[in-house]
Amino acid sequence: MELILGKNIIILKESLFYSKVHNWVDLNEDVATIGLTDYAQAEMGEISMVELMERSLPGTELSQVKFQGNFPSSAPIPDVTIESAKTVSQLYSPLSGKVISVNSELCIEPERVNLSPYERGWLITLEPTKIDQELCNLMDYKEYAQFLKSLY
Repeated sequence: MELILGKNIIILKESLFYSKVHNWVDLNEDVATIGLTDYAQAEMGEISMVELMERSLPGTELSQVKFQGNFPSSAPIPDVTIESAKTVSQLYSPLSGKVISVNSELCIEPERVNLSPYERGWLITLEPTKIDQELCNLMDYKEYAQFLKSLY
């Protein structure tokens, strides 16, 4: 699905779930792949650095981000930083679970997040531990589209 927001055409994938902090989640059996949405990468501009601590992140237990309104009220994922010309951002976990892997290719080619946010630009995979309780806190693509429109 394409959504026009201002000057940007934002791509939303119908098969994914989305969070208020502009992460997408692809659930495939017992693994959740997580990345930045097309909207997030467009807002950030050209991504120049992605820091994913490959040695410390796998095995880390994460908790689903909590919100106060539309703003996160819990801590971001430690050891993850995304930098662009406009901003330095941190990643919040859309689900609770144990980190399985990180996309270490992004440390060499951070532009993958801009060029292919839903395929080659994924950030981490995790094994969800509370999927039944937490999935209701995520949005499908239609809900996320409405959420994005509310920001304009």
